[in-house]
Amino acid sequence: PAAMLLFFLIPWFWVGYTLMVLAFVGPLTAYIVHRNSRLEYHQKVMTAPHLRHMVSDLFGKVGVKVAAEKQSAADKGPPINLTPLGGASDQVNQANLIVARQSPGFVTTKEVIADVINRRGDAVMLEYSAAGAGVKYQIDGVWHDMPPRDRLQADPLLAVLKKLAGRNEAERRAKQEGRFGAEFKGIKYDVRIVSQGVESGERALVSLDDKKFAFKSFAELGMRDKLVEQVKELIGRPQGFVLFSALPGNGLSTLFNVALRESDRYMRDYAEIQDAQKSEREVENVHVHKYDSAKGETPMKLLPEIIRTYPNAYALRDLVDAETVKTLIGQVPEERLVLASVKAKEAVEALLRVLVLKVSAKEFAPVISGVVNMRLVRKLCDECKQAYAPPAEIVKQLGAKIEALYRPPQPIPGEKPKPPCEKCAGIGYYGRTGIFEVLLVNDAVRQTLITNPKLDALRLAARKAGMRTLQEEGILLAAKGVTSLPELMRVLKQ
Repeated sequence: PAAMLLFFLIPWFWVGYTLMVLAFVGPLTAYIVHRNSRLEYHQKVMTAPHLRHMVSDLFGKVGVKVAAEKQSAADKGPPINLTPLGGASDQVNQANLIVARQSPGFVTTKEVIADVINRRGDAVMLEYSAAGAGVKYQIDGVWHDMPPRDRLQADPLLAVLKKLAGRNEAERRAKQEGRFGAEFKGIKYDVRIVSQGVESGERALVSLDDKKFAFKSFAELGMRDKLVEQVKELIGRPQGFVLFSALPGNGLSTLFNVALRESDRYMRDYAEIQDAQKSEREVENVHVHKYDSAKGETPMKLLPEIIRTYPNAYALRDLVDAETVKTLIGQVPEERLVLASVKAKEAVEALLRVLVLKVSAKEFAPVISGVVNMRLVRKLCDECKQAYAPPAEIVKQLGAKIEALYRPPQPIPGEKPKPPCEKCAGIGYYGRTGIFEVLLVNDAVRQTLITNPKLDALRLAARKAGMRTLQEEGILLAAKGVTSLPELMRVLKQ
């Protein structure tokens, strides 16, 4: 207002006009300088790149194309955004990002992460040696070799990964763990890195998780209709103890998530207990309670208080101690349902895993109602799989009438090799599906668990109870052309 008043009072136009312009430009300039000092370069305004972008946008509206701006070195490469998360504060994370963007390994990091995502991978393994770094991608649970990187590329790559995760990039011997975020093609990923010195040099494992529910139902996981009915009946009971099991890397967390999603959580009150040290997907209408194993805590820190809220069902992903299991067992007679998971290679072994925690079989056997065990197997690519007539001895061993089996494409002698399949990139497999054992625990199985808790005895009891084994379920998939016999054998040997 004062500048405007002077403009009208001063008799000389240019003097008054100059004062009025300074009155507007001065505060605006101070604001821009203050704002820019707190942001990264690519976020600053009124810089040369920002002005070029404004000019490009202005002329673009009238159909004139103008180069928007010169791309900084860090902005080159695939359009993937990396977000540091390992710092003690937002300021530390911001500083780590600035250092990472200035590193020659920043673009390489973007290229590697984008490449593994484009190839449907979920992990990268970097094996460092004096000569360079071996690179492997995990695709559908199997590691595939990629072109190695020399140390000039590989060292800055690892330094950036550690910096984004808030770890010490100079430390090459001690074990370090951290995480950062990534966004690519509109999908956000939680990226975790674990590095540690090994005899040959250093090893780093980078895992990516998009935090989306890839499977929403048992059917999508690959479970047969009859098994779906059996499992839904188990988790639909007003009381009981249901175990879910799998080997590490075979989708146990996914199976448990699907079980929660398939349960009647909108009709009953579900209380889930999670370890704060593990990142799990939250399921709608399931109340989550977290304990911290890093502080020596167990689910028993939370259970007494949760019990006082009278939930209809409990969900616990990891059975870690006898006291927790015994407390949950005590809830079943109160018409409570318990869903829990353990790591085991088969359904009957899951029962023994509970007893290993020093839980009495006489207490556990009366409440256990069922076990669901899963193993993941790769699916043949529908675009390139080949049918072949199985040898007679194979058919005899399988004990089933099979006219044709399927396998990945095989080279034909004398013919020119075909280009790799565009869908699976020449791997021969695309995606994974589950094979399942569903054990409905009856009185005979309970009695065996109490009197003769051994694998062979429990297997026999489970077979008599009507359970089909992983091998039998897998043969059905092979006969349908979903997977191959070599892949089935690989998975069952785990």
